[in-house]
Amino acid sequence: MSSRYFASAGIAILLCLLIAAETCRACSGSNDCRNGGTCNSGSCTCLSIFTGATCEEFKLKGSISDVEANLEAVETTVFNLAKDDIKKAGNSGLSAAKAKLGEVEKHICGLLGEAVYEARDCKQLHDQEGDLPSGYYSLRSSGEGLRRVYCKMEGKYGGGWTRVGRIHPETHKDCPLQMEYIEVEGKAMCTRPARNNFLEPGVSGFLAPDYIPYTEISGYVKAYRQGTVDAFRDSAGKTDKQCFADGITITAGYLDTHVFTYAVGLPPVVNNMGRCPCHGGTAPPEFVGRNYTCTAMRSGNPGWQMSDHLWEDSTLCPGDDSGAWFKVAAPPGFGIERGNPIRVTPCTDEAVERIGIDDAEIYVR
Repeated sequence: MSSRYFASAGIAILLCLLIAAETCRACSGSNDCRNGGTCNSGSCTCLSIFTGATCEEFKLKGSISDVEANLEAVETTVFNLAKDDIKKAGNSGLSAAKAKLGEVEKHICGLLGEAVYEARDCKQLHDQEGDLPSGYYSLRSSGEGLRRVYCKMEGKYGGGWTRVGRIHPETHKDCPLQMEYIEVEGKAMCTRPARNNFLEPGVSGFLAPDYIPYTEISGYVKAYRQGTVDAFRDSAGKTDKQCFADGITITAGYLDTHVFTYAVGLPPVVNNMGRCPCHGGTAPPEFVGRNYTCTAMRSGNPGWQMSDHLWEDSTLCPGDDSGAWFKVAAPPGFGIERGNPIRVTPCTDEAVERIGIDDAEIYVR
């Protein structure tokens, strides 16, 4: 999935704002329509920033007021196009999508008339302008052109963090590639698809942008659960490429090296190795080390437990006052002059169990 899709979290929903579709000609199925277009009665219905018989030509509609009034809601369209591009065209689709998003970013920056900072990423911006608050900024660096990114400029872990991924289905009404969008009791979530092969994770394709060198990763995940989950109990013999814990795993690099795990276990009063490690349950695998946190579920009832919002309170172990936030060093061997993909994976080891993400953000520095 294109790196800039997720680095420009404030731009990514632009398509969602601008979906005032127009109809073009000639298709026999939706695979004939490009850039998120759909085939209806032999004609491609295009998203509003594309035109042409198969939605192949780029354009941009929408006024400055559209953008200013909906910056936080600008986070979804390119995200959906990324899924289509990957399915239809693989790597060549990514290159085309990246180029299109670059045009969108430049247009938006021009519409907003914002100050443009000479910086490659939020860290450089923070080093230059240490008093800036968190928010969206237009950045320009040699050879990279103009881009708009969300920067986290304060907090327990300091400033200078570039947001490269976000899952917020309440806003997006959709989920990353391979994940399923569901609603339970009015709450929107992203989870692994309900299928027989429950050990196969649903992976969200957060990609750290190519132009951002980074040595640290931070972020948070909040979610709900379905069924009775048991932390690291069944992790023996599993690798960081598998579902070794009930919860959320975060990996980085093209080899999916472990970064951090959000586990959820049985209540402390239950005499079972499925409790969190600090409650007497199974310890995490060696490759996890201390890069994890675990919370105990409040009850063992089946079904979705919507009163049990995971990883947001003081029951975390090991825990501190950072709540759901984590910060770790990038895996060993990461070159600081290249970007590496970061993935967020909901994992459970039984078909009746699922983890549904309702809010997550990933940053690099």
